[in-house]
Amino acid sequence: MSRTTFLAAGAGLVSAFLYLSILAGSPGALILAYLSSLPLFAAGLSLGAAPLLIAAVTGTVVTGVGDEILSAAMYAGLTAGPVVWIVHLALLSRRGSGTVEWYPAGRLIIWLSALASGYFLAAVVAFAGLERGLRGHVERFLATILEKFSGRPWEELEGARVLVEVWEPLFPALVGVSWIVMLSLNGVLAQGLLVRFGRNLRPSPRVAVLQLPRVLVLAFGAALLASLAPSPIGYAGTTISAYIMVPYLLLGLGVVHALAGKLPSPHIVLVVFYVVLVLFGLFGLALISGIGLIEQWFNLRRRCGVVYKGEEE
Repeated sequence: MSRTTFLAAGAGLVSAFLYLSILAGSPGALILAYLSSLPLFAAGLSLGAAPLLIAAVTGTVVTGVGDEILSAAMYAGLTAGPVVWIVHLALLSRRGSGTVEWYPAGRLIIWLSALASGYFLAAVVAFAGLERGLRGHVERFLATILEKFSGRPWEELEGARVLVEVWEPLFPALVGVSWIVMLSLNGVLAQGLLVRFGRNLRPSPRVAVLQLPRVLVLAFGAALLASLAPSPIGYAGTTISAYIMVPYLLLGLGVVHALAGKLPSPHIVLVVFYVVLVLFGLFGLALISGIGLIEQWFNLRRRCGVVYKGEEE
C-alpha cells in the first residue's frame, strides 16, 4: 500500500468514526459528527481527487460495518459524496495570462446550496405517500423529540403542539442551512490547516474578493415567488430561498472584510463585528445577506474605493 493510499484510507476511517460518534447520543458527540467531513476535505485538498475517492469509500464501508446500511447510505449521500464533488471542482484550474485561475469559491458555495435544494426536493418526493407528506413526517419527528426530552407522552405536553406548529415549517430550512454552513466551515478549516503546514494543492480564496454569478439572483427571485404560492409549492419555495441566502450571506461578509481592510486595525474591527453579529443572531445574518444582495448589483466594494482583483464570474 502506497503512502498516499494509506493516508487516504486513514482519513476515511477517522471520518467514519466521527460520523458514528452520533450513536453516543450526547451533545458533544453531535459536534464530532459535524466534523466528519473535515478529514475528507483534508485528504482531497492535499492528496487530490483520486485519493479522496479511496477515503470516501473507506468511510462509507466502515460506517456500514459500524452501524447499518442506512447509515452508510446517509454518510455517502450527505457527507462523502458532496465532499468528493466540491473538492473535484475546487481543484479545477486553467492557465491564463501567465497565472493560474482556480474554480471560484463563490460557485462552490452555490453548489452546496443546489445540493441542499436537491436533497430537500428528493425528501418531498420520498415522503409524498405519507399523511401530509414531508411536513407530516417533520411534525411526527419533532413530537418524538419533545417526548424523549420531556419523558412524557405527547398528549400530556401542554403547548407542545403550538411549538411544533411554529418550528415545523422552518425545520427543513434550518437543517439544510446548517448542513451548508458546516460543510463550508469544514472545508475552510481543512484548507487553513493544510496551508499552515504547506500541504495545500490550491491557494486559499479570499473572502474579501468573493463574487457570485448574477444568474443566482434569478433563482432566488423564482424561489421567493414560489414561496407566495399555496403549499406545497410555497413550502418548497420558502425552504429553497433560505438555502440560496447562504451564498449571499458569505458575499455580505466579503463586503465587510473588504471594507475592514481599508481601516488601520482590520483584525480588531472584524473581531468586534463577529461578536456583534453573534449577538444580533438571525436579524444580523439577514442584514448581512441583504448587503450581499445589494453588493451583487451595485458593487459596494468598488463604490467605497476597494480595489481588488476579484474572482472569475
